[in-house]
Amino acid sequence: MCLSLCKAGYDFNFFLRNTPCSKTGLYLGNLTFVFLIDGDLTMTFYFSLLRKALLLIFFTSYSLWSSALEGESGLVTQEKSVDVIMKNDEFPDPDSLFPIKDNYNLCFLKNLSFENNSDNIVIGDYTYYYDSDNVQNFEKNILYHFEEIGDKLIMGKFCQIGQGVKFLMNGGNHKFDGFTTFPFQAFGKSWEKISTFGIIKGDIVIGNDVWLGEGATIMPGIKIGDGAIVAAESVVTKNVSPYTVVGGNPATPLRDRFDVEVTSFLLDLKWWNLPIHRITELAPFIVNGDIQKLRHLTKE
Repeated sequence: MCLSLCKAGYDFNFFLRNTPCSKTGLYLGNLTFVFLIDGDLTMTFYFSLLRKALLLIFFTSYSLWSSALEGESGLVTQEKSVDVIMKNDEFPDPDSLFPIKDNYNLCFLKNLSFENNSDNIVIGDYTYYYDSDNVQNFEKNILYHFEEIGDKLIMGKFCQIGQGVKFLMNGGNHKFDGFTTFPFQAFGKSWEKISTFGIIKGDIVIGNDVWLGEGATIMPGIKIGDGAIVAAESVVTKNVSPYTVVGGNPATPLRDRFDVEVTSFLLDLKWWNLPIHRITELAPFIVNGDIQKLRHLTKE
């Protein structure tokens, strides 16, 4: 075999001699490789130890570079893709008010400016609200939310809130175990000491990945579990279990979204708490309900 490496007038040669041989050539940039191949393994070297080292370094580097280009390692390629996405800032920004370009009817709620009682409104990343009129209407639909009562509206991540959804806070409760529900105390003066506050039922807590359909009403103190769906125009008066569909006035369970095994898996996975690049990797399987693939990818 004869290998000739020619660059800028320098030649490095070695020979495997004996019978007539075949010749193959490869041109790469300004490097020319010529291979003369025969069946003998007798070698005569005409270059120094340093030249051997240079050739070894060159071919090793070329081999590694080729492997990377061919994507022989799926894991490395995938990690590089994620790094590129992160560096290029291609994920939707959870800190932007309007995450969709030129669309001012949908906003990430946590970035909305609340004029009243803002410390008692807690909303997770990527939870959005849609309103064909004005997204600021969302605050108007948090009703009877008085700072002196101290109750909170708490919503998790990745929730989808339809237009006109209303949250009735505890300030709207009237005392009804007496002979009147009239709130004398609210008007002060000689009525100030006539206690007429209703029962404080606690915070409204909406889980993660919850869909509240258009015009739904959530009553004071209600807890809605992760992955639940509330049908449009429903009035929710009782707590809703995770991954349950409810509807009606008052809202009642219509069906479970998944069986017990799948529901337990999703509640353990809590995909909404994963790093955003990991969520992006899993999103196609989450959206399509591919439980086998999700189990495989998250088993570690």
